[in-house]
Amino acid sequence: MFDAWDYTIPASTSEANRIRVSCPISLGLLVELDVDFPSGCFGLARCRVFLGEKPVFPRSSSSHIKGDNNTVRSEYIAERVKGNLPRLTWEVWNLDVTYSHMLTLKAHWITEEELETQISLLNGMLARLDLIARALYR
Repeated sequence: MFDAWDYTIPASTSEANRIRVSCPISLGLLVELDVDFPSGCFGLARCRVFLGEKPVFPRSSSSHIKGDNNTVRSEYIAERVKGNLPRLTWEVWNLDVTYSHMLTLKAHWITEEELETQISLLNGMLARLDLIARALYR
């Protein structure tokens, strides 16, 4: 599954006054996050992403992501998305005193149904590999 959210951060938004954007997602396994930074950001528009209270991009809650005319991609995340109202919290701020900047957050995840199917397939493959290994070591 894939989803994306845009947010335009007003100029002169400090980290202390950062904006928290709620991004609803489906249950399953979060596997990757991307943030698109338009040209002209010059590292002044910044953000971080949480799943619940847990920082997931970047992994440190005291760090942030920034860029200019590029997409910053997370490493493989592998975080279960649970709860009654699953959502990402996207903290954004903009140190540019002149211009606002629109960032795009993209989330890639595997639905709960797909995850169960993949787990079942992997368990079957592991059982077959175990039989092969036992036959080879007799």
